[in-house]
Amino acid sequence: MLAFEQAPSANCAEAPSTLMSILERLLSELTPKGIGKLVNGSLERVTLGTGWQQRQPVSLEELVGALGQQRKGTLTLTTESGETASLTVEPGRRLPITSMQASCSAVLLSVVDAWEACCWDAR
Repeated sequence: MLAFEQAPSANCAEAPSTLMSILERLLSELTPKGIGKLVNGSLERVTLGTGWQQRQPVSLEELVGALGQQRKGTLTLTTESGETASLTVEPGRRLPITSMQASCSAVLLSVVDAWEACCWDAR
């Protein structure tokens, strides 16, 4: 498993202001790459939680609502070919994605690139 961890002091001056906008932007960046899927607010290949607490939210609103009730959550995005990326999400933080892991380097690089786009495109 490959991993990337966001430094606690990382500065992203123009980060989107809400968890909803951050996740919407991130999933919009990843959908064309076949990682997770967000179309008109509906989700596919997106799982929240681990083990027996795992659930598959059907909408972005449901995902954000469920994450908002947690201190920390695990979001798993699956590719069309079955590879996975797991993101640790801490709602309430300015940069809520605190770590990333993926089953292969190509997926990890795509997620990191998408995350950087979320942070820096607004500049």
